[in-house]
Amino acid sequence: MNAPTINVLNYGFGNVRSVWNAVSAVGGQPRFCDQPEQLSSGDALIIPGVGAFPSAIKRLRDNDFVDPILELAASGKPVLGICLGMQLLFTSGNEHRKTDGLGLIPGRVLQLDTLPGARLPNIDWLPLEPPQGVTWSGILAKEDRGEFVYFVHSFAAHPDSARHIVATARYQGQPFTAMVRDQNVWGTQFHPEKSGAFGLKLLKRFVNLVAC
Repeated sequence: MNAPTINVLNYGFGNVRSVWNAVSAVGGQPRFCDQPEQLSSGDALIIPGVGAFPSAIKRLRDNDFVDPILELAASGKPVLGICLGMQLLFTSGNEHRKTDGLGLIPGRVLQLDTLPGARLPNIDWLPLEPPQGVTWSGILAKEDRGEFVYFVHSFAAHPDSARHIVATARYQGQPFTAMVRDQNVWGTQFHPEKSGAFGLKLLKRFVNLVAC
């Protein structure tokens, strides 16, 4: 059986090489996509991202990526957004100014609440928690409770519906959205490609999901 082709969006935001290496290490066939017409082929899409929400979504629009991403998601192919890539999945972001996102998951992206003197960005290894009443499934399993993953962010997603929240973590004792899902669209606020063996396990599950 051939390894699934995982398109890695190469739009100038984020260390796409780290994602490429991680996907390759877990048995996927990564492919950089820097042209919108490339998105129609391949078995899944990963949207990485490090930087500012308005600049990133502008880059997607200016390079005609938005419609192909929406069409790919509507086709049922798996989509995974990582860090800023996850935030772009939402209706809007509030970094510098309100900016429309891709709208694949209803909700807003807002700056983390901080106590006086607190550090931003939040750079830390934090354990994953399931929201109350949620049974983990798909690429996240019950036994993953308490696994530590690597975060670098100043903003966090606030989905309109709690049903889209797959996992949370805590910053200064307050929960924030760490992982989301809406059918075939996934997002991780953390960096699985930088989260050691457990992060690779998550990416392996994503690749296996694509291969099914």
